[in-house]
Amino acid sequence: MESFRIRERVFLIESSIFIREAIVLRPSMDRCLIRFLDSNGGMNISTRRLYRTKEEAEAKVKANKQKAPLPSRNPIFYDH
Repeated sequence: MESFRIRERVFLIESSIFIREAIVLRPSMDRCLIRFLDSNGGMNISTRRLYRTKEEAEAKVKANKQKAPLPSRNPIFYDH
């Protein structure tokens, strides 16, 4: 379990591909209240979803893209 400090910059991944930068407002045991730097929004998020560096987050995004499943095909369009 990682602990974060107040005003520490962190990165999180949204929708498995977008990386957003945020600042920690209130750390807790396994959750953090963060505020996004690119907007006025914020959220209470699990520390498992936070990364200390942008490189760590980019590596995770790259791994997510490599193991992305193939789109499922609708059975109506199968050739008979």
